[in-house]
Amino acid sequence: MQEAVPGMELKLERLLRFYPRAATMDNFVFSNDNPFELRAAIICSGHCLFAKEHVPLTKIFTDMVSRSSKLPLRCWVQLLMSSEIEDIFSPLDPDTYDHTNKFPLDLCSATLRLLSESKTNLTQGFDSPLLLDFLDALPYFLDEFYDRVLHMFSKFVKDPSLREPSLPQSLRMVAAIIKFLLHRLSFSESDMSLYESLYTAVSWIMRQRFSSQETTPIMTILGDIPVSFAIQEDLDLISYSQHMLRYITTSAYQSLAMMVPSPYPLRDLRSMVHYMTIHWDHTLACSGSLYGVP
Repeated sequence: MQEAVPGMELKLERLLRFYPRAATMDNFVFSNDNPFELRAAIICSGHCLFAKEHVPLTKIFTDMVSRSSKLPLRCWVQLLMSSEIEDIFSPLDPDTYDHTNKFPLDLCSATLRLLSESKTNLTQGFDSPLLLDFLDALPYFLDEFYDRVLHMFSKFVKDPSLREPSLPQSLRMVAAIIKFLLHRLSFSESDMSLYESLYTAVSWIMRQRFSSQETTPIMTILGDIPVSFAIQEDLDLISYSQHMLRYITTSAYQSLAMMVPSPYPLRDLRSMVHYMTIHWDHTLACSGSLYGVP
């Protein structure tokens, strides 16, 4: 096994990046004190990595997202597709999932934000030597990233219509995220970040243009939201985030209902009507605040 000489880590990182087989051995011992770029170069060059100290896999990915480390596009893709990172996205089991683990929630929030801000004007070639940080590089390999996220939350999607390969990948991923967030909501209804993430997801749905075949499964997703937490009769017990989520959900449902080629799912329609009947006055107030009307 080989280990980087203190002070030579960045030189080794550049050597491995440009000459992957320069190392005479396949195994490296890695310390937490070594820079992230060196870890990435070792993994991307096909060498095995042995950590001196235990490092949670989620921390590796968090470092990828949060730090200002810059790598070439091809290196970012290789890192995302590596077995070390792949393990992070293993499917979560709804029955055994550790609800104290915040990483999936952070991943949902980051993914929805990236989805809303995704860039379409990509100027770099895949083999460009230009160094980019993870968030700037991500638009170049969104499909691979979305595949990972969709795989992670796939077990929360029970409805076969939401698994249809013919549905856009981004829609299937958002559906899986919504299902996961609703599952979490049953354990922590007071967590306002869940409502905010759900609001972001529904906002994204409202901005899309769907075919009539895609509309029915989307309405199924939206119909799950009002029935996922107790409808409070007392408006003072409902937070602003809850109100805004319910308002945008009913608005999205109303827009999609005009496109549906078949009868509306009765259960979903009943939950929507029940909510709007109980909170009619406050729904109008939410509508005004959403569009800047006093």
